[in-house]
Amino acid sequence: MTEHEKIDVTIDDKHIESNSSLDYDAQKLQDLGYKQEFKREISLFAQIGFLFTSMAVLPNWMLGFGLSINAGGPSSLFWGWIVVSPFVCCIALSMAEVISAYPLEGGVFSWTLLLSNKKRGPLFWTGLGTIAILCTVPAMAPKYNSAKWVFTEFTNNTGYESVVMVFFVGMLQAGWSLSGYVCGAQIVEGTKRADVTAPRGIIICVTGVILQGLVIILITLFSIQDIDELIASKTPISTFFLRATNSPRLTAFFLIMLLFAQFGSLCNTILATSHFTFAFARDGCLPFSSYFSKLSEKTRAPERALIAQLIISILIIMPNFASEIYWQAIMSATIIAINIAYGMPFVCRLLWVRNDMPRGPFSLGRFGLVLNFISVVWISFFSVILCIPSVSPVTPETMNWASAMIGGVLMFSLLFWFISGRKNYEEKINSVEKQ
Repeated sequence: MTEHEKIDVTIDDKHIESNSSLDYDAQKLQDLGYKQEFKREISLFAQIGFLFTSMAVLPNWMLGFGLSINAGGPSSLFWGWIVVSPFVCCIALSMAEVISAYPLEGGVFSWTLLLSNKKRGPLFWTGLGTIAILCTVPAMAPKYNSAKWVFTEFTNNTGYESVVMVFFVGMLQAGWSLSGYVCGAQIVEGTKRADVTAPRGIIICVTGVILQGLVIILITLFSIQDIDELIASKTPISTFFLRATNSPRLTAFFLIMLLFAQFGSLCNTILATSHFTFAFARDGCLPFSSYFSKLSEKTRAPERALIAQLIISILIIMPNFASEIYWQAIMSATIIAINIAYGMPFVCRLLWVRNDMPRGPFSLGRFGLVLNFISVVWISFFSVILCIPSVSPVTPETMNWASAMIGGVLMFSLLFWFISGRKNYEEKINSVEKQ
């Protein structure tokens, strides 16, 4: 294997300074057709913390594992994580390569366009919660399950006869938890030396949360006291903590820690979404784009986009108080939409750009296209799995309505695309090609 054939996953911090008065990051942004509008103050540590908090594996996995244990039991939860993790790494590496070439706030939206023809506190809290729970629960557990039970016990309370189908349904817990690593792209224009820092942040964070999740899964499964009680409970996570620690106070404390970790993830997600909305509006791809693409003169933050997405989020979530089915559909549709969005830049690269994509400081070499292809195949497969009802037989109450919601969003998007969006895309592409 020659030097050119080897995978190049190193990041070179050296660069040639531009002859213009702009610094490196601002010049890079200008070369992509945009002006510098955010203050560059986000470090690698802040990037990792932002991503780690946004993904929030600790609360996301623990709050859902009790319900998912019906589909395959302990072995499905453990081996599902093992199966999903390599594909998540493929997506993360591919994403890191693209963001290194195109460090733009729009993330997958901007990458799709171009490839077609400091908050550290909540990091702290998530890490502290993980350490506290993982040290306390096994230390206080009255008994431990055997390794055979953890790695081979298979439970099927779904109604499906196919073992493979049950395993796929159980595997969704890993897929739901291992998402959100694109959030770093939404703050990339405020990141120092973004084409180096952002890909590093993604790779370090994804590696960290996979290991974190693996430890959480093992500690949890070995410490379960009564799986039948857990399955029957309306609040499995509370039951797990109570039986493992035999302490109502500790149970309440752990639940509060999970709440704060989830709140930190919510805050980061709101921030990332507002930046994404701003970037979307900046390219004229939203109704009233000229209004939402303005930053606050005082804070230099996308306040208009932030308020708009908060209002929309509240309106979307309100029906949840009347129907649990609606909430399940929203969650499934969200994960499907996120995964499809992850895959769109890779599809565009495979169809139109291939080896002609500009190389940033982080490059996968000739392995880039291979990982892009694997990522697209996995995302396509996983999106189908996400549409499968969790139990059988299927009734209106147990039906997975995610596909219907995705269809509604797709119809709105296509309608706006033909009315206005395509014209703005054509203008933006012409603008970028002139740079």
